[in-house]
Amino acid sequence: MKKLVILIIIPFLSFGQCVEGDLDNDGICDEIDNCVGTWIANITTGNCNQFTSEGADFCNSYSGCEWTYSWGGWVTGGSSDCLGTYEVDNGYCDELDLNTTVLCDSIFVSLIEYNEVGGYIEIEVSTEFLTSYSYPYAGFLLTNSQGDTIASETLGTAGNVYGLSGGMLETRMLQITNEFSLPFNGVIYLVNFLFAGSPELACSWAFEISENLLMTETLKQKKIIKTIDVLGKNTNKINFQLHIYDDGSIEKKYLIK
Repeated sequence: MKKLVILIIIPFLSFGQCVEGDLDNDGICDEIDNCVGTWIANITTGNCNQFTSEGADFCNSYSGCEWTYSWGGWVTGGSSDCLGTYEVDNGYCDELDLNTTVLCDSIFVSLIEYNEVGGYIEIEVSTEFLTSYSYPYAGFLLTNSQGDTIASETLGTAGNVYGLSGGMLETRMLQITNEFSLPFNGVIYLVNFLFAGSPELACSWAFEISENLLMTETLKQKKIIKTIDVLGKNTNKINFQLHIYDDGSIEKKYLIK
């Protein structure tokens, strides 16, 4: 007689494949223990007899307590009691402050451009955390080493005023409000509710602008790509000319011998 072997394959998540991660590093997936932080146990026990005066319904609402009628309890001379021992779990989750202890380390800010003429600083922001948390109405603010505000996002320059969530890659522009010199070393802040009128500092990172950056910008010379006359025709004649440069600018030139 042939034996039939049935192989049952049970899918499972291997260690480290938590759906919501293990931000508190307690070895238990956050979606399982429902606590991103430390669980504080607080068990209270006692005698149910102290609830006798509260009546049957109150007594029976506690696990381990039972309202009991002695013989004749429903007539004069009898007694009714709340008997047993109750146990109440008052444990709670001492949650991590994700804004400062975990998520800030998963946000990366880098300099794209410092435009002295335009009066702005452009940065790139990437968020690599996977939780559902969103920094509400958050924007960026830059201060110098003394704590003075140097530049900040405004409603006029912000492309996103609603919040900063996980898995985002954005370009932000900070309007320069105070003069500073290079090299610059300061602190850039992520500020909750910056666009809602009640700012709260959420994260901070060291931020620097090197002197070489400005030198690089200064050394960029614009080049003529076309020379035309007033009729738009290419010309090399010594007369009135329009010089068109690679940065899009146009200059009027009147050349004489």
